Amino acid sequence: HPVLCIPACADPSCRSLAMAAEPEVGPRASASSLEATLSLYETELGKWWDALEALAGTMDAEAICSCVDRATEEAVARQREVDSTFDPETCDLGEVTLSDKVRTGVDMLCLRANALDDKPEAALKIWADAMRLLPADQFYLCGTTASYVLMGAGDTLHKSGKLDAALSTMRLVMFIPGTIGTPYAHFLLGAVKAEMGDVEGATVELGRALFLDEGGELFETVSEGKGKASIDPELFEMAKRGAAELQLEMERIEHEEG
Repeated sequence: HPVLCIPACADPSCRSLAMAAEPEVGPRASASSLEATLSLYETELGKWWDALEALAGTMDAEAICSCVDRATEEAVARQREVDSTFDPETCDLGEVTLSDKVRTGVDMLCLRANALDDKPEAALKIWADAMRLLPADQFYLCGTTASYVLMGAGDTLHKSGKLDAALSTMRLVMFIPGTIGTPYAHFLLGAVKAEMGDVEGATVELGRALFLDEGGELFETVSEGKGKASIDPELFEMAKRGAAELQLEMERIEHEEG
């Protein structure tokens, strides 16, 4: 899958605008209230998983990837009938599969949810609202608009300790073309797996995140809490070990092919 850029609504500089637009939402949500919101979110999440099963006729990951790739190729071909210069490597597919009104609506909801780090119930409800604006049956053709919503929801769920839902969300987002190869997606999936005790899986995903993080922004000065994502030293060590293993594997493949 080509690596696509995160939408503008992911820019932290937009957070003050979102805060200004967000109405007051009361004190910290109770556990029962958060569970109720989680149930609503999981209903939307289930629709997206069902769409993949309907597309592939199975829940086998390899079969799903093949079907998503084929559906993406068909969508690109249809767009090229309208615009022969369309290039999915440089243009997000969501820009042509979604109307401006829908993309703007989702972006505004993303802004609001991003401003609610300390209010997980309110944030999760907004992520679910954003999902409802997108076509559940073909969310995988919505590019970074869909992937950013899922990553945002996954982050909220992870911070709230809702690890099963966070893992399901992050596994789902990896089927959207362009997500694989996005450092933050691998980082978040790795962090969730680590907290769930899957050390091997976490090492692989955190290693991919570090390997792909060419500018060093994601893991920059982790011990000082700087960078785009602050993680504890143990996770950083797992990331370094995973990245080293990935580098060795790539060198082995290059040697065999050479």
